[in-house]
Amino acid sequence: MNAMSSTPESNLDVETNTCYPKLPEVNYALPQDLPEFFQNGCFLWKVRAANKWYRRKYFLNLDDMQVRYDGSHKVTCLTDPIFHIDINEIHEVRKGWMTDTFNKLSGQVAKGGGGGVASRSKRPLAEEACCFSIIHGSKRKTLDLVASSEDVCESWVAGLQQVIAINNSVAYKRSYEMWLRKQFKIADKDNTGALNFDECLHLLNQLNVTLSKKHAEGLFRESNVHSKKIKNEDVLDEYEFVEFYRRLLDRPELSQLMRRFGVHHTETMGPNELYKFAVEEQKMVNISLEQCEGFIKGYEAENVNYSENCLLSTGGFRLFLLSEEQNIFNWTHRSVYQDMTRPLSEYFIASSHNTYLLGDQLTSQSSVEGYIDALKRGCRSVELDIWDGADGDPIVYHGYTLTSKILFKEILSDAIKPYAFAASEYPLILSFENHCSIEQQKMAAKHLKSILGDLLLTGEKLCDLSELPSPENLKRKIVVKGKKLPDIHQENDFDSPCNSEDDYNYIEVSEPKHRTINEPKIVPKNIAQEFSDLVNICQSVKFQSFEHSRLKGHWYDIISIQEKQAYKMSLDRGSELVQHTRRQLLRIYPSGGRTNSSNYKPIPVWNCGCQLVALNYQTFDKALLYNKARFQQNGNCGYVLKPECLRKGSFNPSSPIKTGPTMLITIKVISGQHIPKPGQSADGEVVDPYVIVKVRGHAEDKQRAQTSAIQNNGFNPVWNETFTLSIKVPELAFLHFIVRDHSALGEDKKLGEYVVPVTSVMQGYRHVFLVGADGESIGQASLFVHISFKTFKDV
Repeated sequence: MNAMSSTPESNLDVETNTCYPKLPEVNYALPQDLPEFFQNGCFLWKVRAANKWYRRKYFLNLDDMQVRYDGSHKVTCLTDPIFHIDINEIHEVRKGWMTDTFNKLSGQVAKGGGGGVASRSKRPLAEEACCFSIIHGSKRKTLDLVASSEDVCESWVAGLQQVIAINNSVAYKRSYEMWLRKQFKIADKDNTGALNFDECLHLLNQLNVTLSKKHAEGLFRESNVHSKKIKNEDVLDEYEFVEFYRRLLDRPELSQLMRRFGVHHTETMGPNELYKFAVEEQKMVNISLEQCEGFIKGYEAENVNYSENCLLSTGGFRLFLLSEEQNIFNWTHRSVYQDMTRPLSEYFIASSHNTYLLGDQLTSQSSVEGYIDALKRGCRSVELDIWDGADGDPIVYHGYTLTSKILFKEILSDAIKPYAFAASEYPLILSFENHCSIEQQKMAAKHLKSILGDLLLTGEKLCDLSELPSPENLKRKIVVKGKKLPDIHQENDFDSPCNSEDDYNYIEVSEPKHRTINEPKIVPKNIAQEFSDLVNICQSVKFQSFEHSRLKGHWYDIISIQEKQAYKMSLDRGSELVQHTRRQLLRIYPSGGRTNSSNYKPIPVWNCGCQLVALNYQTFDKALLYNKARFQQNGNCGYVLKPECLRKGSFNPSSPIKTGPTMLITIKVISGQHIPKPGQSADGEVVDPYVIVKVRGHAEDKQRAQTSAIQNNGFNPVWNETFTLSIKVPELAFLHFIVRDHSALGEDKKLGEYVVPVTSVMQGYRHVFLVGADGESIGQASLFVHISFKTFKDV
């Protein structure tokens, strides 16, 4: 091993060699039988509504990794007639009638409409076997298409799915290369395959780089090795563009780190040096020299001299630090690592409110896409408001509003059944608001049984339980949450059924002779037996008091309360709320006043152990950012084991913590990379970024630190500022990084942010990848930080 750490061959300059990215010829391992029409073009029908069909030519551009198609060529169309969808923006490709548009079309087909004989000018028959949809973008738009035959449809679906899978599997290096190619094409305004000086200046501005014109001209001249001209202007080709970009990409902080740990203090590492860095700085456990060799060969795969000698260059080291394993988020937490055999009440459960809505609570669209999106993001409790529909079939919508309506059975067939376990194999809870008549409740129960079949949890094997079953016991099971008719012949006391978010009429029945509690039995008069029979471990009951729940409640009871009531409980009776949620499930839902589908703060009720904190998943705001961080751990399976303080002993989340700090966390904010302009705009002034670090969790842990602003540099700002924060309840705490643009006159606009649970933070030199207002990653935007912490025993 020592030989591998020696100085490399003489033809390598270890003092100055840096492996910078080169603009690649991207060679994807695409299937050999991929139809030629993918690249040459193929006519498909785009369906926007049952009576709105448009014939367009579609093709796949492998150079840019885009699906492209000809748009309208009408004179009145002011936009570019060529449209495209980036492959990395495609969430999935679905075959058949699996979207709202196709569901409406299928209804017309069933009634005898929906198309004619296929021809150049006339749309084809809308046969399901010829239909497919592309789901794309942050708002999950659907591009619904009809092919000329089933074979063509199958070729598109299979081919696109393979291309997407390959694209999703590439490492950071490949994604960086694709991003670099995109920057070149954006800068190439006149599509000549080269950049003149003005285009380079514009690119620098887009990348948030401020250079004097003289300095920029110097970089341009140094990079212009081929002396190519277009229209008597010096230009840079793709290779020269990389050299130009390379000169901007130098990261002195990485060079210093390399010299600190490198062979003879050079910018080269062997396995021994990388092992020392991984153990001493990154606090990596169970790592071996063989693994370090593997890292080196992987990150130097295109640098033969280094890989053959098992040596790591600064460029390879940069890629190593940008890898998933070196992210600030503990990469082992991307898999299920917690005990999944505890009762359901001991877990936080990812939950959605009014899942069917894509926008506000009053006028927006109801869609199966809301369920598909939530389920693919790991949500484990979705809501269905069912009402009487036409032709005896229940519908789902937000009652007494202008929101659109969708069939209940379509949600089950197109979203719940195919996607229930797409992101997690642990149980899915269907939370019902039941407004249907008895007859349509029977129909709803029929749909649940016929469509979901064996996936439904039935009560046959639950009679001997004395506590909630575990996620492990309920794998790949769907649980119905709702009101249940009591069996007056059983000794069990079923308390007043819940009217969680809706009102029901109740009638009284006489109590069986053995009943010891002297109070009338309340039974809902409008719940169908068939629907009631599907409810078992999540029986909705009305909250009366903590004492009532403790003395007369059951492990299968679940209470739903509105956010304001929950906040009041958390402040006034927090310890009782903690005790209650150790045995029974509790669901929190937003106030009715949140008509814009905004979200409430989830942390105060999480701190009390509330399991199902239902949020509006269609609105990505601060609450959903924290929700994403909460459930990113444990493999994003939608179940996170609550901290021990919420499961055992006494804990009052609203009272002061009298003991000293349990953790000191030291954060050095070193630098930033590719920080965008506000709204990720390509226009506007170069930003003056600064970083805010917040701690959120227990009230006593709330704190904030802030760097200074770096003038006119969003490309590679350097701060080198250190903060030490004390955290008393780290198991409830989050770290929140925010980057803002300093403004002397107006608002300091947010440029990007990231939230991570403190218990998932990795020590050492780490990158923090920023997300935008929609929760999606912002290109290559990141912060480079160093993290270290001491536990209470070390302080």
